[in-house]
Amino acid sequence: KRGKPPRKRPRTKGPGREAVGTLSAEAVQRAVQRLTPATRQDLGTWLLQGLAELRPADMAIKWVRQPLFLGGRYRKLARDVPQSPWFIDGQRKGRGSVEECLGHAIQAAFGADEVKFQAAGREDIDVRMLGHGRPFLVEVLQPRRLTALSAVDQIMRSINSDMTGPNKDQDVEVEALQWVPRSVEKEMHDGAADKKKGYRCMVWVSKPVTPQDLEARLDSVADLKVAQDTPIRVVHRRSPMIRDKMIHSLRTSWINSHWFQLDVVASAGTYIKEFVHGDLGRTRPCVGDLLSCEADIVQLDVVEVFMEGRLSAL
Repeated sequence: KRGKPPRKRPRTKGPGREAVGTLSAEAVQRAVQRLTPATRQDLGTWLLQGLAELRPADMAIKWVRQPLFLGGRYRKLARDVPQSPWFIDGQRKGRGSVEECLGHAIQAAFGADEVKFQAAGREDIDVRMLGHGRPFLVEVLQPRRLTALSAVDQIMRSINSDMTGPNKDQDVEVEALQWVPRSVEKEMHDGAADKKKGYRCMVWVSKPVTPQDLEARLDSVADLKVAQDTPIRVVHRRSPMIRDKMIHSLRTSWINSHWFQLDVVASAGTYIKEFVHGDLGRTRPCVGDLLSCEADIVQLDVVEVFMEGRLSAL
């Protein structure tokens, strides 16, 4: 009968017991000493052949500058301009973009490899950004012409008076362009959830209303809590969930029995279009609920973005 194979003793560290996968200089020396002269000669030949096949090493040096940061506010004066380039199935949507109108002039001024644009929120392509404008930040990567450091006002004028470039239709205006520290980027993102925004809407209602009706039912609203399910128009790209928002104030300007202007101050992320028409019951309460009729929005503008800290000074 065949007996059990002898149990292998575990390897331990010590002389001649180096851990598997590592070899000390002493272990290599002992291994070489155990080779026969013929094996040593074969090993030497193999090493020389390997060395002969080695190619000279390549080395590249790249000089990189620290990025620069510009901040300011922009106004978008047209309704068919997105904030950033927008393509669907390879087809451009809208006429240019805010990002291209600003980035083209800034990148050219500094001879930069690239510029990265970010803003304190965004408006829909069919919504204008008016008032004092929306705070934005541009990161200038690998700037080659630092002489432009003293020419920020000139860059701003070139954006606003562009007659041949991306802003040739004067869709975008920039103000308060200035140098800002990198920490402003964090302030912009940290304050995104807490900021308030002011809107102006042109509203139609199905039943006749008087100025007194608007004053009693809308102008008196203060800190109204609103529950908004993900709007039908964006549910294909955003998670379905209920979002609690706050309508801080409403102010109306009566035009005629079916039309009025509505100024809204709301918390960040409020879907204003849906707050007006209700989105088939997905936003409650809505303007239609408050007036006990159907309501719809024809035009929407952002008129103010309220920010804290250094962003408020831009």
